[in-house]
Amino acid sequence: MSDTLNTISDILNNLSPEISFDASRDCDVKLLDLGVDSLDNMSLFLEIQERLGLDEIADADIDSLTSVNIILGYVQQRLDRAA
Repeated sequence: MSDTLNTISDILNNLSPEISFDASRDCDVKLLDLGVDSLDNMSLFLEIQERLGLDEIADADIDSLTSVNIILGYVQQRLDRAA
């Protein structure tokens, strides 16, 4: 499992007691299916930005980041461009 996925998994699992994410089997799951509400969603992306050192993630991008796999691909692409 990649460091980026570990970080995203850690963030998700600490958002709310109701959210339980297992990166070894749940990567295709949609955020809504995990129980991520709009406040959790905002917290998720703010924490991703902070912990992974990303510049602001645009609202238009956030709207399309609906599953863990999609988020992971997006973040990896941003990190690769910054390197």
